[in-house]
Amino acid sequence: MYVLREIPDGFDGARKGNEAWIDAGLTDWVATTLEPDSPWYRNVMVYAGAGLAYSVNKLSTEVAAGFFDVLRIGDGVYKNGEWTPEGAWGVGKDALRLLMIAGPLVRAGRYGISLVAAVDETAAAGNCTWISGTRALRMTGVRHYSTVGDLAKAGNLATVAETGGAQVHEILPALQKLGASTEVFYPGQITTLNQVTAVARANPNAVVMFSVEWSMPGRGMVGHTLFATRGPFGVMRIIDRSGRAVTALAELESLYPGISAAKINPGYTAGLVRNAVTVDLLNKAPTLLNILALELRSIPVAVTPKNGAAPVVVLPSNAALLVGWWRVQVGPWTFHYAFGRKGTVRWIDPYSSRRSQGTWKELRDTISITWAPPSKTLETWNTPISGNSQTGRAIIGQEIHDLRAWKFDVRSFVGNWKVQVKNWTRIYTFTEDGAMSWRDSLNNGSGTGFYYIALKKVLLFWSPPSTITEEWDLPLDRGTMQGITKMEGKTYPVSATKE
Repeated sequence: MYVLREIPDGFDGARKGNEAWIDAGLTDWVATTLEPDSPWYRNVMVYAGAGLAYSVNKLSTEVAAGFFDVLRIGDGVYKNGEWTPEGAWGVGKDALRLLMIAGPLVRAGRYGISLVAAVDETAAAGNCTWISGTRALRMTGVRHYSTVGDLAKAGNLATVAETGGAQVHEILPALQKLGASTEVFYPGQITTLNQVTAVARANPNAVVMFSVEWSMPGRGMVGHTLFATRGPFGVMRIIDRSGRAVTALAELESLYPGISAAKINPGYTAGLVRNAVTVDLLNKAPTLLNILALELRSIPVAVTPKNGAAPVVVLPSNAALLVGWWRVQVGPWTFHYAFGRKGTVRWIDPYSSRRSQGTWKELRDTISITWAPPSKTLETWNTPISGNSQTGRAIIGQEIHDLRAWKFDVRSFVGNWKVQVKNWTRIYTFTEDGAMSWRDSLNNGSGTGFYYIALKKVLLFWSPPSTITEEWDLPLDRGTMQGITKMEGKTYPVSATKE
């Protein structure tokens, strides 16, 4: 550091010359400006002006001196080419100089790490939520070198390929397991991009993970997870899984056609991932460089691949597009299927209300479905999944039947409903894959179950198997719905309003 110390030494020489000049100049100015017959307030103003000029000059040079003194790091123990430590104080001064650069360097390194190839693991898996979670771990300093594989392992998944599509709340436990401090926003709490912005502004030391959906030409309804953070001067930045940072979704149109019209589904969850404690301590260290440096955690920068090519466009996976409700025609029969995210599938005969369940898995070129015994039907769906209509085949006994499927639009139904039955008021929450839950704010009661879309009704069944049955009248795309519930041999009217 001996060469660098010539800079602060030169500054010290200039500062001493400046101090001598300001002292002599102010003394002469005061002496020639004061007059014996001047009013007292004029003399006060002269002295005050001189004091202010001296103070500003002194403060600015002292602050600048502290900045340049950082370049003397090492002089406390090694000076003039010899190991001549100045005792404990010399070591202490070098430690303080190191502290002044530690915070900004850690922040810069942390942000750089957060941009390094978070998409290098199975980018074609449609796992944008998992990749956004990985970036959040890096950007907040929780895990500087985290990978999608680390997050998948924390989520009890064997491989990265199993990540696939997910809602934000589904990966928050994995983030917490890796040390993140998180907060979940349940369906209905964040429903607009303006609310995302408000949450990000209110939490400058965190990132907000959220999901949007839109109709992509040729693919139907698709979903995508991003995160938002507040940058310098309060400017909001939305960061994509590719590392691209924008101020509006329309700027991602070249990557994801149609995303400029994307909305937040009221049934989606969102999450907050906060800065690591050590990062906050470094950010708040009262050092000159921390005051002058920008908070690099919040400065999104676009990542350009080394070969100069455009960022890879990763569309939702077949598994993600499969999740939801489908009307399925197999030969002369009609069924309604509800595909879950973790390989579950349920079916109902919309005419007779017979129902059962099974499992599905994605193979190389197809989706394979296995139904619970005693069924021996072998069923496959062709890929890629389009999001609107699908083809496949079913082998029933010795017969092969063509299969056609059309996806239901359940967006208006998914989310929270305020339900009135007799003297009770409860909140029902429906998800796109057929799951539902209820809660009673008065007695803290709660429960779960499944719903099925039949011919003219939505049938509700509670878990564990309950004697209570409930059905709502279709169609789904209404803000209010009516129905009936049967309990203890009696029938009661049901009134539900979307929240």
